[in-house]
Amino acid sequence: MSAKPDPVEPVAVVAYEAKWPQLFEIESEKLRAALGDNVVSLEHIGSTAVPGLVAKPVIDLLAGLRTFPLSSQRIAVLEGLGYEYLGENGIPGRLFFRKGRPRSHHVHAVLFGEDHWERHLAFRDYLRANAREKNAYAEFKRTLVREVGGDRDRYVDGKEMYAAALEQRARVWREEADNE
Repeated sequence: MSAKPDPVEPVAVVAYEAKWPQLFEIESEKLRAALGDNVVSLEHIGSTAVPGLVAKPVIDLLAGLRTFPLSSQRIAVLEGLGYEYLGENGIPGRLFFRKGRPRSHHVHAVLFGEDHWERHLAFRDYLRANAREKNAYAEFKRTLVREVGGDRDRYVDGKEMYAAALEQRARVWREEADNE
């Protein structure tokens, strides 16, 4: 679900930290100002958005935009906030930004309501609602980090199939919930 990370930083997962939602709120206010009226909604996604889930300590923000892509002026404003712009970074229809060394934030800018938007929210909400899936995912991530010895590229590649299957279950879950 995410872009290829910076290979210089080794990957690590840590226990859930109660401060992550607050860090999201602080950054989302900055992003709302930077994106102006083009942002419809900002959501906290990824593992740091799921209480109790181990995670890479990076706050992922999903920016739902009225129009896509962002203008060069808006990209420059985000760069002024310390974000590195990586374009689509391998995922068409999504603009990716990362911030910090070590990495502290990712922004995934997508068209509000389209597939990228919906699947990220379904994934997050499914893990929030399903403790069994959350716990299995946490154990998978811990094991994978040990197996790859901190190698980010191998971690991302190793997580890809598991996350895709989890995403599919989340989509079915969301569709069933929407049809009730």
